[in-house]
Amino acid sequence: MKKLSFVYVVLAAVMWGVIGIFTRVLAVAGLTSVQTAGIRSILSAIIISLFVFFKDKSLFKISIKDIWMFVGTGVCSLTFFNLCYFSAINILELSLASVLLYTAPCFVMIMSAFVFKEKITLNKILAFIFAFIGCALICGLNGSFNLKGIVLGLLSGFGYALYSIFARIALEKYNTYTITLYTFAFSSLALLPFCKAGELCMLALDISVLIWMLLLAVVSTVLPYILYTEGLKNISATKASIIAFIEPITATVTGALVFGEPITLVIIVGMLLVLTSIIKISANN
Repeated sequence: MKKLSFVYVVLAAVMWGVIGIFTRVLAVAGLTSVQTAGIRSILSAIIISLFVFFKDKSLFKISIKDIWMFVGTGVCSLTFFNLCYFSAINILELSLASVLLYTAPCFVMIMSAFVFKEKITLNKILAFIFAFIGCALICGLNGSFNLKGIVLGLLSGFGYALYSIFARIALEKYNTYTITLYTFAFSSLALLPFCKAGELCMLALDISVLIWMLLLAVVSTVLPYILYTEGLKNISATKASIIAFIEPITATVTGALVFGEPITLVIIVGMLLVLTSIIKISANN
């Protein structure tokens, strides 16, 4: 089961890595970054709700006393990290903002030690260091440092990390589909005030734009979050978050194949470092 869970997390990271295809098309269509995040959550919540309705209506049931778990995954994680990340990229170079987002595994490692009593081993520390340096090389780290931007970038990494923590807690009581459904339901409610809903609805009236929105929701949201959450059943939160570093590799390859972006020797070295960290963390501690 651990091997299968490893595959689930890798597949999730790959699906997150191709998100640039959809977001770039939607940006050209006129959606802002926050609107893209909003429609991503809204459509994902609708799609999963329909799936659960026909699969097993009992999956809709949650205890009121457990709502905090889904506020954690949906608002404290998804909404918070999206807003911090989008604010950071308005201040910093995109490369630096991306690298700061990928401090998430470090936060997961620290929080897991307190919440789940996971050991912080040398293997985990080295895997994170290799992956982080590799990510910096892949992203092409530039030096436009700004204290406010750096704080926002680190907060985006913290928010990103919270999903692994809250989802792992929720898995002790709820099905993967239930967790994913309520994650996006609460995220939708939190993002809606920032989305200019009227303008978003007008953009969605264009069938071609709506199709791209649906592809974003299915390919780079619903499926990867279900797979990642399922993977957390048998892989520690720290391991899963480090394995997910394969996302920037996928994004880089996608950029090269789809948009003709160059892959330099430095980027290749970064990819090898990330792959090394994934191999290292997949070993038994």
